[in-house]
Amino acid sequence: MLHRRRLRRVGEVDVLEGEGDIAFTIDADVLFETDSDEVRPDAEETLGELAGQIEQELPADAPIKVDGHTDADGGEDHNQDLSERRAQSVVDWLVDEEGLEADRFTVTGYGEAKPVASNDDDEGKQKNRRVVVSAEV
Repeated sequence: MLHRRRLRRVGEVDVLEGEGDIAFTIDADVLFETDSDEVRPDAEETLGELAGQIEQELPADAPIKVDGHTDADGGEDHNQDLSERRAQSVVDWLVDEEGLEADRFTVTGYGEAKPVASNDDDEGKQKNRRVVVSAEV
């Protein structure tokens, strides 16, 4: 059976709704400088929008997954580490700045292992650099 999915955009956040789950995707280029895990000051509005979506669309006790992804530039070990640190930085920001409960979050880094586009061109690489926040609803 095919599950219906609905994609919409809220500011810089792509929201993909399915039957029983929801995912929020943000381009890592919006959140971080190249090869950095420090949230850019101009990304705070986007993370604030994300926090609002989490509070509005998820049950208050829903566990939340935060997955970091990179492109294939650089070494595999480096990309794995960077993806984990970026996902954790998003969680830290949501907890510290928006007051979300830390124990709701699980952080996973996938490095370059789960591309959504080709790593052969800049456009594909940009799509692969992302942070995905998801939960069952």
